[in-house]
Amino acid sequence: MSALGHVALVARSLIVVRNLAPLDAWNGAAAMVFPESESNQEKGCPRGAFSGLCAAGLIGGVPASDKNKINTNGQYAIAAVDLLRASPSLRNQSKLALWRATLEAVGADVSKQHNSQMDVVLELVERNCIDLSPDR
Repeated sequence: MSALGHVALVARSLIVVRNLAPLDAWNGAAAMVFPESESNQEKGCPRGAFSGLCAAGLIGGVPASDKNKINTNGQYAIAAVDLLRASPSLRNQSKLALWRATLEAVGADVSKQHNSQMDVVLELVERNCIDLSPDR
């Protein structure tokens, strides 16, 4: 499990158990997982991916919220979930393969660097926090 994937799992738990807002949950989880690293606590790309998944209502136990506030990283995460639903075999490929497929799907430059957005998506999928049923 990647450290930022772990942050996503802890953040989801904080939302479900303590009823925290997604960003508050992420910030609290990041502080727990990275108590000595402020730079890791402040990573915006995975936080945006998690926030977007929450806003879209894609994470089990987390109610959808204002979809108008989903940033680019949230859009990437949502697109990755859509791709995984349409092509489950992508789960068996590398994070980089999913990242490139996601960039192609949203019409972004495929040379753009991955910055842990897919760690968040894949860990939540692996732990069954995101339902990949095509009819969802």
